[in-house]
Amino acid sequence: MKKLLSLLMVILMLVTVVGVVPTVFAEEAEFTIVDEVFGKTYWKDFYKKYDQLRIVKAGDWYYAFRKNMFMDEELLVVCGYDGNATEITIPTVFDDKSVQHISEFYIFSKSVKTVNIPKEIISINGIEENREWLMEDEYSQLKKVVPVIRGGNSQLETIVVDGENPKYKSLDGVLFTKNCKKLIYYPTHKLDKKYVVPSTVSRILEGAFLEALNLKTLTITPTVAELDKDCIPKEGLEELYFENMRIKKTWDTAEDGSIEGNYIPDVPNTVVYCIKDSELYKYYKASFEEPDGMCKELKALPQLTETLIKESDGKWYYYCNDYKMYDSTLVKYKGKWFYVTNGVW
Repeated sequence: MKKLLSLLMVILMLVTVVGVVPTVFAEEAEFTIVDEVFGKTYWKDFYKKYDQLRIVKAGDWYYAFRKNMFMDEELLVVCGYDGNATEITIPTVFDDKSVQHISEFYIFSKSVKTVNIPKEIISINGIEENREWLMEDEYSQLKKVVPVIRGGNSQLETIVVDGENPKYKSLDGVLFTKNCKKLIYYPTHKLDKKYVVPSTVSRILEGAFLEALNLKTLTITPTVAELDKDCIPKEGLEELYFENMRIKKTWDTAEDGSIEGNYIPDVPNTVVYCIKDSELYKYYKASFEEPDGMCKELKALPQLTETLIKESDGKWYYYCNDYKMYDSTLVKYKGKWFYVTNGVW
């Protein structure tokens, strides 16, 4: 009887032990913490903004985390790549955490020619449709040029955005906001020597063309009303066309907090074409009186018309050499097409 009782006790203990379900912990992603000196060399703006920031490298990718006394560690952004692929896609998950942001993104590899931006990425340097911000700080208060993608080794030619991305869009490898009203970034090594800004664009953001190494001729279309600081390359560009453009609000905040005047591209080795007697033309013409002119040479474009005229049947027309010219959306003049919307070039 005692033996039977002992046997039952042993069986009961075994059942109890076997019945315990072990706790399963999620496997943490393998990464190394980047040396702080190296990190501050490339991501110094992050280190200035956040307490207890750390940059980690997992595989070929770099990520930025922060942690303070009020919160658990937070994944801020994916901020770099150091692999050998010619085409990369920005990751959207790391260590079971969602990645939605790109900022201060560095390509350390010479191999990358194409960057794919998935639909999950909803913040690129904090640039949005209606305002610009970089994480917690106002984008407009930054004191330096912030290209979307950096890196002295970068051979980037094309940016491709997923068609379902709600915030951004790419056209011919160039990055825009979703509605294409803001041109964000022109890849450094894009092969084209000529580029015409799409007629949807009303603003070219800071640093957009600054590092365009192959670009020789740039045409700013009439819809563009705002040029952000340093958006036009200072070197390498041979011709800069302003097709009837009139700058409206292109202000810049100086370090002392004062408001400086309109930003006019300073392109000393470039031939600039402007509508004669336009505001831009007067700026560039006046600069020749200074020791160093703002452009190599200034050439006048013909003034077409201030405003188109609408007839009773809804057709738009304009005068060219005393002839009445009609077209509903596109007008060709001297071999160039001009886009017309509501009576404005």
